[in-house]
Amino acid sequence: MRDSSEARDAWRRAGAEVGIAGLLVPESLGGSGASLVEAARVSEVLTAKLATLPYLGTAVMAPSLLTAVDAPQAHGLLESIADGTRIATVGWAGADLSRPRPDRCRGDGPGTRVSGTFDHVVDADLADMLLLVDDGGQRIVMVRAEDVAVHAHRTFDLMRPLSTVTAHNAAGLLLASGSEARAATEAMVAAARLTIASESAGGAEAALTAAAEYARGRIQFGRPIGGFQAIKHMLADAYVASESALSVARAAVRSHVLAEPDAAELVALACFYCPESFAAVAATNIQVHGGLGFTAECPAHLLRRRAEADRQLLGEPDTHRREYLAILAGEEADT
Repeated sequence: MRDSSEARDAWRRAGAEVGIAGLLVPESLGGSGASLVEAARVSEVLTAKLATLPYLGTAVMAPSLLTAVDAPQAHGLLESIADGTRIATVGWAGADLSRPRPDRCRGDGPGTRVSGTFDHVVDADLADMLLLVDDGGQRIVMVRAEDVAVHAHRTFDLMRPLSTVTAHNAAGLLLASGSEARAATEAMVAAARLTIASESAGGAEAALTAAAEYARGRIQFGRPIGGFQAIKHMLADAYVASESALSVARAAVRSHVLAEPDAAELVALACFYCPESFAAVAATNIQVHGGLGFTAECPAHLLRRRAEADRQLLGEPDTHRREYLAILAGEEADT
């Protein structure tokens, strides 16, 4: 599991020196005012470098939620996110916003109280502030991490633990409710899904590069193993999967940002195709490395772990595949 103090320090440096923390924060609030296109490309690189930074929760999910909310406190938190002084993340019901939640919010404004449990919260182990989405996206409440119980779990993905956040009548601040909260939550979900698709595409490219480099340098029977037909075919298939994942992810992000007619179709496609391609290429990387690929000393297993986690984080591939097919069926019915 990642070291919390080191990850916090690295993130604050990244916010102050590199600026990735504020990519999606408006320029008026100290951020870069970039779009999800740029944020997605950063996620590709961070996955390839096996970074343990709280990028998904703090740089993508929290800003995507906060920028869609018209509240002074949201603007203040965005400023703190942009300069790296605060780490924030989102606790919510999961990919299916229609699923009822047992969580309870009472009161309005600074008098809001929150009770309930939020599972699988990304980057909560590092967060100072938590944005809790209650009642199927109908309320967004900001609470301090010190006012709730955060239990980090050691998950299959060693680079990104997930946490259970439990609130017992915790003091919070209601940022949005009703249609405003619902729209903000939907924007956050779309951004998170596309970021995961993009990091999957970047991870697939990294796994392919690692496999090809090892195949060029590993000598067996007096020649590089990359010269053997079986390895050639494996790498060729991995190349097709990697390049296709990059193309699909980037097309989906661009289409979503530009609100193009085929955006929903491409997003659904990216959500199942990219993580599955990542898993396939990461498995090939381990196979090319042979016995070494199964050891903890070889980083190949870290990419494989991230690939499997990405397949499950915001909905299983079959869920997105059914969504994609439903969109296609609807288009055919309209023609």
